[in-house]
Amino acid sequence: MELSVGESNQVVASSNLVRPSYDNKTRSVPTKGRVIPVNPDKGCSGSRPAHHFSKKMATKKKEALKHILIPEHIKLSEKEKKALMEKFQVDILELPKIPANDPAIAHLNVKEKDIIKIVRKSSTAGTTVFYRGVVNE
Repeated sequence: MELSVGESNQVVASSNLVRPSYDNKTRSVPTKGRVIPVNPDKGCSGSRPAHHFSKKMATKKKEALKHILIPEHIKLSEKEKKALMEKFQVDILELPKIPANDPAIAHLNVKEKDIIKIVRKSSTAGTTVFYRGVVNE
């Protein structure tokens, strides 16, 4: 009897340990006495194509931005940006930061040194406005 380390880092005792292998000719993987054909476009037989899930995830991300707890994010124009900096006498580096890859602003096509206006609605405070400077991380 041999002792070997299994996939979950547990010691497995076996007289002859055989790992499943991918057969390149038939494009199949043996599992417990049966063979499951693998199609690169569809995944394992009977499952949905991989692109199905990416479309579904994109739809869910768009729906997530409409959630009641996600505040509205607006990219300011150059004119609005200058007016804001003059009004509050601040530089863009003095504003709180928001990463350019933040999911809430991904649809705005932002670049570094843009300013994002965040509008939060509250039943107690009414509407509050926050400003964030975009930074690359």
